Amino acid sequence: MILGGHLIELKVTKNPRMESTWLYQLLGYFLLDYCDEYNITDLGIYMARQSVRLHWPVADLFELMNGRAATAAYVTSLRQQFRTLLLANPVRRVPHSSQIPARQELHRLLRVSA
Repeated sequence: MILGGHLIELKVTKNPRMESTWLYQLLGYFLLDYCDEYNITDLGIYMARQSVRLHWPVADLFELMNGRAATAAYVTSLRQQFRTLLLANPVRRVPHSSQIPARQELHRLLRVSA
């Protein structure tokens, strides 16, 4: 859900632990806003059963995940690369998450300098 520039993923789990895949999921959702229509500035996870909200400014999460600042040019480049990747690899069935090329490529995109 997007509220006033905050993209928030809701999680309902009885095990209160943070999954690294959740961060990639948030970054993937952020990159899907190809034209920055929603002006997303913060990413967060709300763990409903624990009433806990975790949140990060986009720039901080990018730096945390790959050691590189999220400049406007870098984010624009990542969004273009992510869109190209998704258009080239349509999912016709729902495979196991580790088999999704886009997920693997998102990990690569975030680790490689543009």
